Amino acid sequence: MLIMAIQGTAGSIRDQVVTQLTKLPKQRVVTIDVSFHFDPNIRVATLEQLLHRRRDVVNVVTGADTALELAFLRSNQALFCHVHGAYPQKLLRLPGGMKPGDVSVVPDGVAAPDWYLTPEEAFSELLIRRRRRRAA
Repeated sequence: MLIMAIQGTAGSIRDQVVTQLTKLPKQRVVTIDVSFHFDPNIRVATLEQLLHRRRDVVNVVTGADTALELAFLRSNQALFCHVHGAYPQKLLRLPGGMKPGDVSVVPDGVAAPDWYLTPEEAFSELLIRRRRRRAA
């Protein structure tokens, strides 16, 4: 199962990242936004139901902002992508909100420091990590 959790600002930059991911060639991308539920348990239940387990589907999750959701996504080897811009304080204070190994992303064409990945590069990183897990 391939999961990318897009974290950070809820503005147009995040939407550009998600849009660019949906346009990846030869890839089926499903976007799941859990932010419309208030109860973290319902959010996790929604994720459990909606996540595609097929190898050729990339699940792009947005709106996950509780410790329960983050733990669920991390236990399912989601790649956390932190979007360039103002980062919500709520996520900074959450256990598991940011961890070593997470990546920073910015849409193609937006100026950012060198360590930021484009959506396509972040997707490549997700595939590399999956191959490493399977080989181990």
